Amino acid sequence: MTTNLPRPAAAFFEAKNAHDVDAMLECFADDAVVLDEGENMEMRGADAIRRWLEGTIAAYKLAVEVTDVAERDGETVATALVSGDFPGSPIEFYYHLRLDGDKIAQMAIK
Repeated sequence: MTTNLPRPAAAFFEAKNAHDVDAMLECFADDAVVLDEGENMEMRGADAIRRWLEGTIAAYKLAVEVTDVAERDGETVATALVSGDFPGSPIEFYYHLRLDGDKIAQMAIK
């Protein structure tokens, strides 16, 4: 098992656990896309991603522990144990990240 995340992904998860929306947004490209399959939502761009991040913090008070990292088909897949104020907590999620340089261009949470 490895937890060696690329810098933008590591910074995102660190900021996520601190509930620091501004720091999380710094990890994304300006035109980034996030797909949250659990919420059945797709967010495009900083404004939509900010609203989603703020909403999940307020509703669930999430904490994320990355337990494994793999590179597959040009993306980083982080396996994470996510806990918070939701039924069934904690639950294992898979964060599929596509990077563009030092920014997250696309994130799909499955």
